[in-house]
Amino acid sequence: MSLKIFLLTICIGIAFADVVSDKVDVTLLPGWPAAINFQIYSGYLNISGSSEKAIHYVLMTQNNTKSTTNNYPLLLWSNGGPGCTSLLGAFQEIGPYVQEDGQTSFNGTYNVWSWGQFANLLFFESPAGVGFSPNDVENPVYNDPLTAADQYAALIDFFSPAKYPELAGNDFWIAGESYAGVYIPTLAQYIDQQNNNASQTLKMNLKGIMVGNGVVERSSLDNSTIQFFNGHNLVSPYVFNMYTTACTQDEESAACQYALNMIDFYTSNINPYDIYRYCYYENYEDIEDSNEDIEAQYKAKYTYRYHYTPWHKRSKKIAFDGSNNSPCTWSLGLQEFFNNATVQNAFNVDPTNWQECNDTIFALYNSTGSYEAYQYLLNTNKYKIVIYSGDTDSVVPFDDTLGWVGSFGLNVVEQWRPWWVEGLFGAQVAGYVQTYQGLTFVTVKGVGHMVPQWKRLESMVLFNSTLNGVPLPTNPFANQSTTISA
Repeated sequence: MSLKIFLLTICIGIAFADVVSDKVDVTLLPGWPAAINFQIYSGYLNISGSSEKAIHYVLMTQNNTKSTTNNYPLLLWSNGGPGCTSLLGAFQEIGPYVQEDGQTSFNGTYNVWSWGQFANLLFFESPAGVGFSPNDVENPVYNDPLTAADQYAALIDFFSPAKYPELAGNDFWIAGESYAGVYIPTLAQYIDQQNNNASQTLKMNLKGIMVGNGVVERSSLDNSTIQFFNGHNLVSPYVFNMYTTACTQDEESAACQYALNMIDFYTSNINPYDIYRYCYYENYEDIEDSNEDIEAQYKAKYTYRYHYTPWHKRSKKIAFDGSNNSPCTWSLGLQEFFNNATVQNAFNVDPTNWQECNDTIFALYNSTGSYEAYQYLLNTNKYKIVIYSGDTDSVVPFDDTLGWVGSFGLNVVEQWRPWWVEGLFGAQVAGYVQTYQGLTFVTVKGVGHMVPQWKRLESMVLFNSTLNGVPLPTNPFANQSTTISA
């Protein structure tokens, strides 16, 4: 057990402990500006009942305040995997300083559209074992209920007198993407149940959840992905027809397996998280030279296609190679940054070989899904639920998400309509929205799995709209007369 976790454990009972020790000295961070107008905290949170594991957290106060005593909402952000770090969200997506695709060093690019304009941002590296979160349990177990329970325990410590009791009364939101489609509603259900527990003195002020391109359960996703590929002309009509015929009759048949393998071959060099976005090979250890022959590239992409997508049935049939990276994504700058000893010291963490994702957790994780958790939250009628989908994601296609949203049988309050943003070239359609009784479904046009990373303006507008309970912007030209001519 590390010294920092030991000290954390013995200090849990000390009220109003000084968290100055968790402040991050940004002057030690390479590439960052010398002065920022917010405060970053980083350290460990206790998981009650365990001295062998803890959750590493990063807290960023709202962009224009360095004090944690403020009235801004608190947002807990979660990435997916399972087994991938939420620091990706902090430093590639919604944080005030981010890494852009292709940057070989993290240099603190200012994010004009940071969600930190509207909220205090909290990030957990969860479950324990991810990133800087230690897990010294001899035979660790990973599953959805345990992840939720550990996150709740970490929140209890976060809001405790020893940490940030001043934030306990602020509006609390949970957001994230990918496998967070399971993490988030499962945690929200756990919070609601504990809030209803008379013996629990701390009642968290949960207001709602936002889930982007989120997994719920895997039974339909393989087929949805292949339908998505076909709809975007990425597979041959002949092979697709073979797939629909043979795999409907017998998934284990030679014809079905041939069709599936051909579909993998056709799409193995396509970025699965955004089919129209560049696929970065630089992450893969087995491709060191950009001039490697095409067969080696196909082999690498075939190996990685289902990495960190355990909700796809075929994922665990393909062997891991220890890369700890998601396919086609760019993370080299962050890998270098968080494995810098000075940076680790500034973030108050023990020396660690930090990785974007953890293969061991991925392989051991027992996923049960979150459909029932969503149903529970809907039944409470307490919380704002926003489900959003980038519409060029093949990993969790938006029409699959729309399908399970529709299966709840909710009344439609507002029919499908475009929503807009005012960008560099004037007003543009950002996507589409349909509002149900108890849930809002939103698409974001022309982007894939990581919406806040690749469509920052649109994601910021969506977040701000959700926090304030106002509809997404409508057509600014709606009141102008229009004519249709031949």
